[in-house]
Amino acid sequence: MAMTAAAVSLLVPVGAGTAADSAPRDDGDGARASAPRIESALLAEMNRVRADHGRRALRPIATLKRPARAQSRYLLGQGILDHSGRDGSPFWTRLIAAGYPRGRTLGENLAMVPGCSTGVAARTVQMWMKSPGHRANLLNPAFRWAGAGAASDADCSSTVLTADYGS
Repeated sequence: MAMTAAAVSLLVPVGAGTAADSAPRDDGDGARASAPRIESALLAEMNRVRADHGRRALRPIATLKRPARAQSRYLLGQGILDHSGRDGSPFWTRLIAAGYPRGRTLGENLAMVPGCSTGVAARTVQMWMKSPGHRANLLNPAFRWAGAGAASDADCSSTVLTADYGS
């Protein structure tokens, strides 16, 4: 299964696109991880990369985490990657509806990867760093807050990850 991703931001031009890369099914431990463990691993890995590039750490916030997790579940169920909501609305309407303040810079990265161990977080961030739109979101110095969402299917063939960012 190929890893795919999409990114979009209100600050940078839409960086939507697909990056495909072959990857092993899991990170070698073969252990299925819960969505909260994968989400924690994703936030930790994003912050590790940000620190390596002189950026401050992203702080988790529920008003971004809830919609990120819901979008991951929705996309997994549909078998697609799309920043639009169920009704076709742009991603930022989800974040504002969840309580994130209007008028802030927002961004979103998405990925669908094989496996369901915590290792999918590191593979996803590596993939995002190779894509200009994803990289711009991940390293954006204006972003201070993040919500990480994850959803895996029953047989661990796919995990969808959503990272929502806010200034």
